[in-house]
Amino acid sequence: MGQLRRLLSGREIYCTETGAGPALVCIHGLGGGSYFFAGLAAALQPGFRVLSVDLPGCGLSPAAPAGFSFDDCVVMIEDLVRGTTDKPVAVLGHSMGAIIGLKLAGRRTVPVDRLIFVGGLDEPVPDAQKRLRERAREVHDRGMAGVGDLTMPIVFSADTLRKMPGLVAMYHRLLELNDPNTYARAAEELSNASAADTLSGISVPCLAVTGSEDRYAPPAAVKAFVSRLRGPAEYREIEGCGHMPFFEKPEIFEEIVRGFLKR
Repeated sequence: MGQLRRLLSGREIYCTETGAGPALVCIHGLGGGSYFFAGLAAALQPGFRVLSVDLPGCGLSPAAPAGFSFDDCVVMIEDLVRGTTDKPVAVLGHSMGAIIGLKLAGRRTVPVDRLIFVGGLDEPVPDAQKRLRERAREVHDRGMAGVGDLTMPIVFSADTLRKMPGLVAMYHRLLELNDPNTYARAAEELSNASAADTLSGISVPCLAVTGSEDRYAPPAAVKAFVSRLRGPAEYREIEGCGHMPFFEKPEIFEEIVRGFLKR
């Protein structure tokens, strides 16, 4: 069930909550929303309590007074966790959400006992940084119209673009419905973001999942990222998949996540 949740700070965030049991907090990437994880939440039932958020200014969540920032996202999710459970939580971050998840775990203000990175790194690779800066300028100048045309060939694999046109069209439309100010600010923030300084302090079990055709988190970059993690870390690559495994290869993705959480 999705609703605006009033946090301990008095601010509100849109959150979808499904199931019962150990909590998994899901954080979407740039231009996304809590709907990214609807299939995963259903697949993890029964046995897990899945909390998926719309980050501030995204989807149905009100924008932050000072505009989008990674620090604000971390504080909001801390607040959500404190108001939800006093037990350790697992955190799943997609793309930009992986950096937020690392920063959250690194602060140690709420107990995180597992981390899952989906198409995520501790900082964007140089090619992605360049694309993000260009995208931010384009959206500042012209708004969200046309962003979908530029983004679809980058986030989806060639096979998905060819065989799943309905999925591609759906995401194209939803992406362009994003608030342009929040999207541009988030793209700018992401182009300069890094959680590399948290890695030495991360000792919980970690799982990194990426697609063989992911251009934001290429397999070689994700393997190098996993090698820098201090705790036990697992790498899984999904063949024929781009940056959106929960849409492109949902059954494989869900089985990988379920297996990690149950171990």
